[in-house]
Amino acid sequence: MGIKTISAVVAIVLASAASTAGAAPAIPTTEQLDRLQHEIVRAEDIEAIKRLTYAFGYYRDKFLDDEALKVFTDNAEYHILNGRYRGKESIRRLFASARYRPEGATPKVQGPQQGILNDRILLQHTITLAEDGQSAKIRFKDWTQQAKFGVNQTYSLGAYEGQLVKQDGQWLFSRLVQCTRYSVPYLTSYLDLPMPDNQGPVPTFYPADPDGPDWYTNEGCHQFPNYGLSPKPHFVHPVTGEPYHKP
Repeated sequence: MGIKTISAVVAIVLASAASTAGAAPAIPTTEQLDRLQHEIVRAEDIEAIKRLTYAFGYYRDKFLDDEALKVFTDNAEYHILNGRYRGKESIRRLFASARYRPEGATPKVQGPQQGILNDRILLQHTITLAEDGQSAKIRFKDWTQQAKFGVNQTYSLGAYEGQLVKQDGQWLFSRLVQCTRYSVPYLTSYLDLPMPDNQGPVPTFYPADPDGPDWYTNEGCHQFPNYGLSPKPHFVHPVTGEPYHKP
């Protein structure tokens, strides 16, 4: 059902309700219909952004790099592991690399791999649309289970902060920051984890490292047990309107 159709249906329902109640038909004003249409478009945009994100997760599961890249703008940035990848070809290099794929998976090969588990569950989406409806910000989590059959198995949790733009009616990521909160071998207790270096290693840049980022990122990630809410949330408190100030 299109937006104009929905608006017309709402107008008919309102008029019918007023008539049934014995009052004069209450026909919505043009301003009311415009406002309703505006809200419908925004609701549809939020659902479209969720769908885009979920699809991205499925493509990542199966190493479908070409499909995963289609959810990004040509000049998008991907921030991960203290590095920043700029542009689609750079992000493609990341997706195909061993630093992005689970341990034991074959790099640079697209499609599902025998004996490799790489399931990612994306959840807790918080989406903020710009008032003009042409850009948006998003935060979501990534619960991941990875394994190579008979060799290793891990689970991890991470958070993402992203920015999107609407191009020719289609939502695309223009920036994505990924932080891992923890990554634990399945049979390992949290108590046995080594204390992580909260700064993380300094990356070697491309082309010195064929899989390396283009440059540093200023997006710090706090790994368990170090505290901090990272990446920094873009949204304000839904009740008080206050931003989150703590590290």
